[in-house]
Amino acid sequence: IDLIFVFDFNSLNLIETLETKNKKGLITLCYKEDIVAYPDVSHEGTLRIKHYAKKNELISLKAHKTPLHYINLNQDGTMIGTCSLKGTLIRVYNIKKKELIREVRRGAESANINCISFDISQKYLLVGSDRKTIHIFFLINNSINTTENQLNANSSYSQNVNYMEDSSISEDIKKKSSVEFDNKKSIFGGMSNFLNLGKRYFTSEWSFTKFKAYCPKMQSIFGPDNTIYVGTYDGKFYQTSFDPIRGGECIKIQDEKF
Repeated sequence: IDLIFVFDFNSLNLIETLETKNKKGLITLCYKEDIVAYPDVSHEGTLRIKHYAKKNELISLKAHKTPLHYINLNQDGTMIGTCSLKGTLIRVYNIKKKELIREVRRGAESANINCISFDISQKYLLVGSDRKTIHIFFLINNSINTTENQLNANSSYSQNVNYMEDSSISEDIKKKSSVEFDNKKSIFGGMSNFLNLGKRYFTSEWSFTKFKAYCPKMQSIFGPDNTIYVGTYDGKFYQTSFDPIRGGECIKIQDEKF
């Protein structure tokens, strides 16, 4: 795929034609802020992010050293999740600052990532792959603006929406944090210098909860009240819940075969 055609949805008029180098047809949109992100035409692992609501502002972001495999913007266009062909590390960037916010590890072996999703409160990140597993990570470790209601696993969706007024990951959130949540890390992290297997691997952040979908191709999104919805290519639908405090395996609420 060499070209991306951008249309005005109301008039269906062609707005612009963008050049890309994109065998997988990667593109992600933020309808709320009129943002389009896609692989750069000449630099592997680099994103071009076009902000039509800000006088066609164009941002170039080097996300990976190798070709991109999956990309997705969050709901308000402030962050983007990326992975390369290897599929072991997933990175989240602050678009405005062009800074790496979080790097998490899906696993040790290569995988084809087919889903990266943010929850609407921007506290969690979801990653699905052809390993038939969905992993959920804390997006903002040690920096959650916690209230009694937000710590309650049954808190309402509207409360989650309002937990972060500034969606650009501000320092104010870190100052207000009263409870620490962390992604899992290897118990051998302190021994990385002796095991000669790479310090980066042992210091990686791993998911705090996961769900087995038993299908290599799937799509998943967050639902209300700490739930996720999973649709697989073999015609199954799952609704599961996760515990943001205890972690562990997700609990299946229902499943249907279509």
